Amino acid sequence: MGLINILKQSTLTHICLWCIFIISGLIVVALQCCTLIVWPFSRRWYRNANGGLIKLFWLQYVWLVDHWSGSQLFIHCKDEDLPFIGKDDCLFVLNHRSDVDWIITWQVGARFNLLPGGKACMKDELKYVPIMGLSFYLTEQPFVKRNYTKDKENLLKQLRNITSFHFPTTTVIFCEGTRYTEEKYRLSQAFARERGLPELKHHLIPRTKGFGLCVQAFRGKNVQIYDATLAYEGGKAPTLYDVLCGKKSDCHVYARRFPLDDVPSGSEDEFCHEMYRGKDKAFDYFLQHDTFEGFDAQRSMHGFPCPRLSLYVVSGWALLIGLPILYYTSMIVISGSILKVLIPAAVLYAIYRFSGRHAIY
Repeated sequence: MGLINILKQSTLTHICLWCIFIISGLIVVALQCCTLIVWPFSRRWYRNANGGLIKLFWLQYVWLVDHWSGSQLFIHCKDEDLPFIGKDDCLFVLNHRSDVDWIITWQVGARFNLLPGGKACMKDELKYVPIMGLSFYLTEQPFVKRNYTKDKENLLKQLRNITSFHFPTTTVIFCEGTRYTEEKYRLSQAFARERGLPELKHHLIPRTKGFGLCVQAFRGKNVQIYDATLAYEGGKAPTLYDVLCGKKSDCHVYARRFPLDDVPSGSEDEFCHEMYRGKDKAFDYFLQHDTFEGFDAQRSMHGFPCPRLSLYVVSGWALLIGLPILYYTSMIVISGSILKVLIPAAVLYAIYRFSGRHAIY
């Protein structure tokens, strides 16, 4: 194991990275709060400002996957669809395999300038997570309370608000509602048998109500659906800790593009189930062939190089935050005071442990 790999797997390195992420997040959120002054006068200016600020935060996680772990992203789609990615207002329907999937959506967004208009249907509890929750709220993310009857009108209002943006938006929805685990899969299969639904081989049964509301809110707004299936090479989904340790895990995304208005009115639930049966078939093919059907060796998939912007952003934060932390730490060590060494060390370790348990991706 080389020195670089040892450093990537070091807890001390992870603590330093989390400190930079957390402090930079506090700075970005503080700046986002300042943009509220503009809101009463111009939503366009407010959204432009927040779209730029959020890049300074989210691109750090893109850097983790692209540059730190060296993972590559491959997109499988029709050649004629590729020019529209980043220009469409779209509903991005994605399967959920890992706690890294959120970062993959940002990885795609970084390559097609989707981050300023990136939205996702999120659990309402995430609104109260320190730093990221407030940042999500200020970027007008739609939050779901899991009570369909009480929350339907509120969620529709939030989704329709997305259509008022003056630049392209991408709304991500994980219809499974949670990432795949063996225990959740067992419960999902039992639910399918109880309701008489076709059982899926590799996915949880989708929760269709959220998809139906998205279609209802976006119908007639010239929105495209990207029916996307995500798979990791080797079939094993990475964890956030794997990424932190610099473990490479190339990701493949198969995307099928079609107009949202093609979804038959009143048949949204069945349409969603049909999409997930298609995802299941596509994922099964990938596990056997390391590619999606129709994208074999003779037909090139679209690989995209790591955008340098994420590297520049992290380098800037490292200089602004990392160097003062190192200087302060060295001064404490030189002082020779055991108490001065132990207290900051305990605080940093507590931040690292708390972040690891409450990270949202």
